[in-house]
Amino acid sequence: MAGAFIELDDAEIRAALKKLLAKLGDLEPVFRALGESLLISHRARFERGVSPSGRAVAGSVARLPEAEKEKPR
Repeated sequence: MAGAFIELDDAEIRAALKKLLAKLGDLEPVFRALGESLLISHRARFERGVSPSGRAVAGSVARLPEAEKEKPR
C-alpha cells in the first residue's frame, strides 16, 4: 500500500503537560466562575434582545409584551 507514515514520540510533550497540570492544580473553581459569568452575560443579552455583537435579535423576551414576559413557561 502506497502512502506516507509519520511517527511521533510525544513523551516529552506529555511530561511537560503533566508538570503544567500539577502546577495549575484544580481548575474547577476557575471554570465554574467562567461558566457563571457567561450565563449571566448571555441571560442579560437575551433579556435586552441583543446578540453578542449588539444587534437586535428577533423573537427574544425583550420584544414580548409585559404580560407575556410574566407567564410561567
